[in-house]
Amino acid sequence: MSEITVREATESDLDWLRKRIVASSVFSIPHCRDVSNEDVQSAAEEDFDRLLREEDHVAMLIAVNEEEERMGFLLLNLDHTSDATGERQSLIEDLDVDPQYWGTPAVNRLVKRAAQVTAENGLKYMVGRVSEGNRRTLLKSMRLGFTVERYHMVLGCSPEGRVPLPSRPEAERAHEMSRKKRRKRRGSS
Repeated sequence: MSEITVREATESDLDWLRKRIVASSVFSIPHCRDVSNEDVQSAAEEDFDRLLREEDHVAMLIAVNEEEERMGFLLLNLDHTSDATGERQSLIEDLDVDPQYWGTPAVNRLVKRAAQVTAENGLKYMVGRVSEGNRRTLLKSMRLGFTVERYHMVLGCSPEGRVPLPSRPEAERAHEMSRKKRRKRRGSS
């Protein structure tokens, strides 16, 4: 495995970042939501535009290999406030590694650098969000040292009161599909 370094994003990274953010946004959709992939991808693009406008509060980190090929990214909001404690902390707005680099230490390097950037900005905590059904990311986060601090609850509502959540079709559960593709690839190698 070649050396992986993490650097700040440059102007030349922005088109690549936008494409990766839009492509990877479907991995964050909770199973219990019936929003379309297209709507989520459109919102992800709008969020990226918002982050660009707030650039002074956002660290955009890029993992690259020795050949300077972009492997993944981490967007870190350095001006997030905990709704539980009122403390300023950093928030991982988005984190993604291109599927061809899954299984490499790219995520580890990105998170380590994000923790350093957090501390360099005088903050003691870095938080992130993981969809309940995305077990692989949850377990990886815990191996990286994150602790589950809170649960985010959701309830389906109608004029009659509470209703079951709609749920996503199996084929649209992106993190489930990526896990199945990964298992299939491992079985064929």
